[in-house]
Amino acid sequence: MADVTDMRGYIEILEQMGELRRFEGVDLKSEVGALTERAAENEGAALLFSNFKNYPPGFRVISNVFRTCKRTGPAMGLNEENGVDFLHAWRKKLAAYKPVPVEQVEGGPVLENQMADNDVDLYKFPTPSWHDLDGGPYLGTGCGVITKDPESGKINIGTYRVMVQDKNHVSVKMNMGKHGRLAFERARDAGKPLPVAITLGQGPAVFLAAQMPLPPDVNEYEFAGYLQGSPVPVARGAVTGLPIPANAEIVLEGEMPPMKDEEMPKEGPFGEWPGYFTDANVGETPVMVVKRVYYRNDPIMLGAPPLKPPASYLPIPLGAATLWEQLEKAGIPEVKGVWGFVYGGQPGPFTVIAIKQRYAGHS
Repeated sequence: MADVTDMRGYIEILEQMGELRRFEGVDLKSEVGALTERAAENEGAALLFSNFKNYPPGFRVISNVFRTCKRTGPAMGLNEENGVDFLHAWRKKLAAYKPVPVEQVEGGPVLENQMADNDVDLYKFPTPSWHDLDGGPYLGTGCGVITKDPESGKINIGTYRVMVQDKNHVSVKMNMGKHGRLAFERARDAGKPLPVAITLGQGPAVFLAAQMPLPPDVNEYEFAGYLQGSPVPVARGAVTGLPIPANAEIVLEGEMPPMKDEEMPKEGPFGEWPGYFTDANVGETPVMVVKRVYYRNDPIMLGAPPLKPPASYLPIPLGAATLWEQLEKAGIPEVKGVWGFVYGGQPGPFTVIAIKQRYAGHS
């Protein structure tokens, strides 16, 4: 199978596998989120939505992409379809990681269309309200938020929820202690804005790398290159100088002003991974001023909202691979499988470990 390096190539593969369903004219406020939730519950196909009322026909949204091992396999370079086998293969792949440096390019498909300064209008992109009580449309769920640490100069890509505040402002829910938040706080302490770029539809490996809790010395682009088996092509953003994926679908570029907590706007509520809504918050979510938007012809936004458990936007608890590795390093024999009920990068609050019992008290 060819390397999957952008969303369009991935969609072609999903189509060939018979793993894609298309919907037209679906309501952004209620139906996109509901269909995504139902498809995830039933481990159904990936969903590609188009032809929204009042939007250009080519503007699309894709969701429920990584729900099964069969679909996520091509994005991670793995072939297993059973969950524990897939997790085991992922653990081996993780252990063999070697960084694949990016390919610096001039230009790229993402620069086909641009909005700049006063022409920036985020309302031009069809953006779902993923859950019925969400505080607004969330542009960023399957996104990558690109920042550069003001002190170390390290580039980080993280997945944080991104809510539209108005036509050229978004709030970015970077929680305390996350790499993006630390970069924002260092810039704010120095009284400077933090340059930010957000990709809203990118090669699947870049998304998967962005939402994994990689060690600080691992660069997400280099990790994504390892996953997809080829370097990620990056172009330099004209406003921030940050590296943006040249084959992304949509990229926002701008900065987070060094605003004090009390200046931060209302964000949320939002339907979160435990299956509940988190309350609206005021004074804790930084804002990005969007100065430039780049997008491909007929752009595709990736949606990966949190879903009601046990459904998830991922097919396996990725974080359980690290725990499995740690158990074996600690000398515990005959571990046959590790599983968690939170499917992101952490093993989560519920962890199950299968062993072949060898002696009394082994467990």
